[in-house]
Amino acid sequence: MGQAIHSTGIPEIDKQHQALSALIEYYRCASTQLEEHEYLARLTESMETHFTFVASFFEIKFPTEFQKRQREIREWVAVKIEQRNLGMIAQKNLAEELSGILLHNVNTMGTKLRSLES
Repeated sequence: MGQAIHSTGIPEIDKQHQALSALIEYYRCASTQLEEHEYLARLTESMETHFTFVASFFEIKFPTEFQKRQREIREWVAVKIEQRNLGMIAQKNLAEELSGILLHNVNTMGTKLRSLES
């Protein structure tokens, strides 16, 4: 089962984190390859939308550190999806890793967002 997502204290961003977490859970429960691909595509699209929203939410105060972390996550997710497509990682394991990186990102970078809000 996925891990609980902690609050950043910013309702709009917390709502998006919950939506990403829900997509990971839908992916975890996918029973066909087609469903898997559809949920991973939706997750990737939602992740991009979220990253764009966060950057625009903070406009010029958006630190390079956040931009770098977003790039790293994009690259990591792309590699993991490719590994899944090649059968190198099990669906359950990918879902756990996706949940883990989302939780880690919220706990590290997400909590720093509050300081940017003021």
